[in-house]
Amino acid sequence: MEDKKQYIVKCAHQLFKEKGYLDTSIQNILEAADVSKGTFYKYFLSKSDLTLVLLKNLDVQLSTQFSYDFFNQVGETDIEHTKQLIYQIKKFEKENALRRIMTESVIDKDPALMDFIQQRRQKSLVWLYQCMEHAFGQQFPHAITDATLFLQALLTNLTKYSFTGVEEISLKKVIDHCFEQLNLCINHMNQQPLFKIEIIFNYQLISNDEEFVNETLQLKKWLHIHAKENEQFELLVNYLDFILLNHQQLQHFTALKKQIIVAFQEAFKHSDHNIQQYIQYLQMK
Repeated sequence: MEDKKQYIVKCAHQLFKEKGYLDTSIQNILEAADVSKGTFYKYFLSKSDLTLVLLKNLDVQLSTQFSYDFFNQVGETDIEHTKQLIYQIKKFEKENALRRIMTESVIDKDPALMDFIQQRRQKSLVWLYQCMEHAFGQQFPHAITDATLFLQALLTNLTKYSFTGVEEISLKKVIDHCFEQLNLCINHMNQQPLFKIEIIFNYQLISNDEEFVNETLQLKKWLHIHAKENEQFELLVNYLDFILLNHQQLQHFTALKKQIIVAFQEAFKHSDHNIQQYIQYLQMK
């Protein structure tokens, strides 16, 4: 049953990439998936409902990719690594027509879909902030929020137009250009920051699950910076990798979750890090 549902979603996604969301009708989806209208409505309330399932699927894929790519070289402050990470995210978005689907589907004004899209956009901003902190946090600690918003504006507009002109501009070239412009401005941003961090971490728009993922990412970063000498370091990092990969199914791993909590309590008993707050998050999952 789930295979049939996902097959319909896959067919719809292909149509959205080829024709756009607005120009794809339910009838088009029925024909592409070779299913009846009754079968479609057995799984989905509407085209918007199907699109919500699709976007959630894509979000899981991209979140997993981001988590592992970001912390592959977490000890580095390498701008090239950050550019490569942003390239992978933008490449995924382009290949899956993510921006187009989100932009066009809001016209249906489906509340659940609109809420998810709003959260998805906020998540993208948080990711970009983490990239900027990774690349420039040590040298320009006060510029990160402004740099994030500046780069977001450049990336959004330049990637939007880079494939619509007479001469196609590569995504890597666009990202290199964005970082060149950012380098010209970031020192001034550091001296006179304009925005506060709350504009990035708008917790009214971030779901509890997304907040938990953010806390997990921050804890993993803290471990790499402050706890590499801890004899349990590799085990703790492996636990956090498991949590990031399975954060939506942790309720099925009760025994392992207890084991993880005990391991963190033991490792942090002489640390000034407030691990109890994270453990409370974990216990609620």
